[in-house]
Amino acid sequence: MSTVTEAPKPQRIPTGALADLSTRLQRAGRESHSGNGWLSALSVVAMTVSTWLALVVVGGTTMFYRRWQAEPKLPPNPTPEDYMNQGQGEMYLQLALVACVFVIPAMVSLVAQSAVLGAAGREQRLATLRLIGLSNGAVTRMVIIETLVLAAVGLVVGTFLSVATAPFWAMIKFDNDYLDTWDMLLPWWGYPLVWVAVVLLALFAAVVGLRRVMISPLGVSRKEVPKSMKAWRMIVAVVIGAVVLYVVANSNVAGGTVTATLGVAAMMYLMVWAIGLVAPFFIQLVARISSFFGTSSDFVATRRVATNAKESWRRVSSMAFLSLLLGYTMMVPGEDKIEEVADVTFAHDIATGVTITFVIGFILLLVSTVLTQASAVYEEASLTKALDFIGTPITFHRTVTFKQTFFPMLATSIFGFAMGALLGAVMFGSGAYEVTFSQRSLVVALAYLLGVLAVGAVTLAVDPLRRKLLGRQIRHND
Repeated sequence: MSTVTEAPKPQRIPTGALADLSTRLQRAGRESHSGNGWLSALSVVAMTVSTWLALVVVGGTTMFYRRWQAEPKLPPNPTPEDYMNQGQGEMYLQLALVACVFVIPAMVSLVAQSAVLGAAGREQRLATLRLIGLSNGAVTRMVIIETLVLAAVGLVVGTFLSVATAPFWAMIKFDNDYLDTWDMLLPWWGYPLVWVAVVLLALFAAVVGLRRVMISPLGVSRKEVPKSMKAWRMIVAVVIGAVVLYVVANSNVAGGTVTATLGVAAMMYLMVWAIGLVAPFFIQLVARISSFFGTSSDFVATRRVATNAKESWRRVSSMAFLSLLLGYTMMVPGEDKIEEVADVTFAHDIATGVTITFVIGFILLLVSTVLTQASAVYEEASLTKALDFIGTPITFHRTVTFKQTFFPMLATSIFGFAMGALLGAVMFGSGAYEVTFSQRSLVVALAYLLGVLAVGAVTLAVDPLRRKLLGRQIRHND
C-alpha cells in the first residue's frame, strides 16, 4: 500500500540573512549605477527633514499649550481690568492647531514618498525575488528592514537638527513675549511619540507599496500599466467637502474652546484628505483631454501623466497644499477687523504665524520636489533610453519632464487655492468678505510665484542625472 508523503514546508529565512541579502542587493545596485545610491541618500534627507519639521511643529504647538496653562486664572468675579491682564494663550493655541492642518499633510506625504522612493526599481527587484521563490513574508521583512535602517538615520539627524535650531526661535515673539531658548523643545516623552509616528507612517507606506508585488509579481515584471482612476473619487470628495463646509460654517472658532477647534481642525484635515482623493482623478481627466492638443512633447507628457495619475499627484501634492494655505490666507480678515476682537499685537502675530507656516510648507515643497524628480529620472529610465535609441534629442526629454510636472502642478494648485479660499470664506464668514485684496494679493502672488520658480529650478537641476543616465547606456547583444 503506497503512502502519500507531504512536501516539506519551506523553512523560514532568518531575518539576519534577509538583511544581508538586502545589503548585497543595495550594493550591487550602486555598483551597476542604477541610482540606488542617490535614491537612498535622498530618502535619508527626506526622512531627516520630515523628522526635524515634525518636531518643530509639535514643539511649537506644545509651547503654546504650556503658555496657555501658565496664565493666571481669572478670579470668581472678574473685572474688566482682570480681562485686560489675562493673556490670549487659548487663542494662540487654537491658531497653532489650525496651522498644523496646512503642514501635516505635506509632511505625511514627504515621509511616505521617502519610504517608497525608487518604487519602480524596488518593485522590479522584489518581483524577481518573488518569482524565484521568495515568500510574501520574506519580501515584506526585507522592505521593513530597509525602511527601518533609512528611518533610523533620518530620525537621529532630524532630532539633532531640531535641538540645534531651537535657540534661533528665541528671536521670535508672540503676545509681546520672546520665546525662551529651549521653548521649542518637547518634553522627554514627546520625542519617542514623534519617532514612533514617523516610523509607523514610513512602514505603512512601504508595505502598502508592495501590493502589486504581492498580488501579481509577474505583472510587475511585465511592467503592466497601472489601473486608471475611477469617478467614485469625485463623488466621495464632493460629499466630504459639503459635510466639512457645513460643519465649519456652523462652528465658532474665534470664540470657541480648544476642544471645538480640535474638531474643526479634524474636519479641515478631512477636507485635505478629500482633495488628495479626488486630485489623481482630476489630473487624469485633464491630462487625457490635453493629450489631443499641442506638440509631440505635450502628447508624451500628458500620456505619462494620464497613465499614472496617482504618481503625478504625489509629485505635485506639496505645491497643492501650499496653494491651499495661500488661498486660505487670502480670506483671513485684515488687521483692522482682527483688532476689533483682539489687539494690534495679536494681528501682527497672526501674520508671523502665517509666514512661519509658509516657510515650513516651502521647505517641504523643495525637498519633496527634489525627491520626486530625482526618482522619476530612474523610474522612467527605460522609456527615456528607448526614445534616445530612436534619435530623440536630450532637449525633448527635458521639455517632457518640465511639462509632465507643470501641467499637473498648475491644475492642482489652482484647485487647491480655490478650496483654501472657499474654506476661509466659510470659516471667517462676513469678515472674509470685507478683506481688501490689494497688498495681500501681491504678497500671495509673489509667494505662489516663488513656489513655481522653485519647482521649475529643481526640475531643471536634476537634468544632469538624466544626461549621465543616457551617457552610460550600453546596447547589449541579443
